[in-house]
Amino acid sequence: MSRLDALLAVQDLDTRLDQIEYRTHHLPEDVQIAEVDIQLATIASQRSAVAAQHHDLVRSQKGLEDEIAGLSSRVALDNARLYDGTITSPKEASALQDEIASLGRRQSSLEDEVLVLMEQVEPLSIELAQFDSASAGLDEQRGRLEAARTVALAELEAERTAVEAERAPLAASVDEALLARYDKARSRARGSVVIGRIEAGRCTACSLGVSAVFLDRAKAAGPDEIHQCEECGVMLVWAGTTA
Repeated sequence: MSRLDALLAVQDLDTRLDQIEYRTHHLPEDVQIAEVDIQLATIASQRSAVAAQHHDLVRSQKGLEDEIAGLSSRVALDNARLYDGTITSPKEASALQDEIASLGRRQSSLEDEVLVLMEQVEPLSIELAQFDSASAGLDEQRGRLEAARTVALAELEAERTAVEAERAPLAASVDEALLARYDKARSRARGSVVIGRIEAGRCTACSLGVSAVFLDRAKAAGPDEIHQCEECGVMLVWAGTTA
């Protein structure tokens, strides 16, 4: 393998490393996780609104139930007074009976209000349970995606390590000045192909044909000489065939 063949092999491996890097930052699991997170955020927002409404209704129901409990206690006390023999005046007894009746009507009205609130709370409780179930399912899905992402990253890292191990001796076999020139050109090109071959009268980087004069000059220089494509400007090496 000539020094230029080694450099071309280095470029091939660098291209693979670029592909690995791209795949590392464009995993399908990342897209899917982002989609799940959007769904979770939407559910959380919707649940928050329903939960606030549910909370207000339950609080109102609790307030009415507390008031009903207080009325029940008062009715019980008044009934006890009415029949314990301490009240001897018919007028006082009549007034107490009227109060008991009034408290009973108030209690009945409040109980009707509680029933209305319970009917409003029930569908909201069901909706909250549905939100929680959906969130739990999405959390499980996210966990599976995270696990798959971890495996994918580990595989890519193993592939990267293997390619870097293959690249190291090849790069070491290339002339330092030539490798530096390659690295500089590749840095400017941001990973694009910076060195190609002259094959079948064409530049393998841009696929355009080279002139006859260029071809003759490259052929005469031999396989260890670097040329520059007249069309795309990349470094070119002679592949030894004009067919």
